[in-house]
Amino acid sequence: MKKKLIYRGPEPSHATRVPARRSKGSLRGSMVALLPGFERPRIIHFESALEYAFLCLMLVREDVHHIREQPPAISYVGADGRPRDMSSTSSSPRRMASASQSRSNPWSAC
Repeated sequence: MKKKLIYRGPEPSHATRVPARRSKGSLRGSMVALLPGFERPRIIHFESALEYAFLCLMLVREDVHHIREQPPAISYVGADGRPRDMSSTSSSPRRMASASQSRSNPWSAC
């Protein structure tokens, strides 16, 4: 006897805002990902090539438990005074905030 399979699409993004529409010279998009912290696959949005690269790097790490793009206001603000717009949760007890902003000297905020 064959099992009846029901297709369930991915969960919608958990972003607090939808990324702005694509403009000339920019990269906007979304991907479907499944991490241990997700109940089922979920759509994740990105607003730049740098955010896309960061997202890809986080998805292949074994210690990343959850990713939330465009989170609500968080206490992590860069040296330039601007809030960051992507966070991830690791399965290790170590806490880490990551900035994915383009700048001429990425280490100047360290």
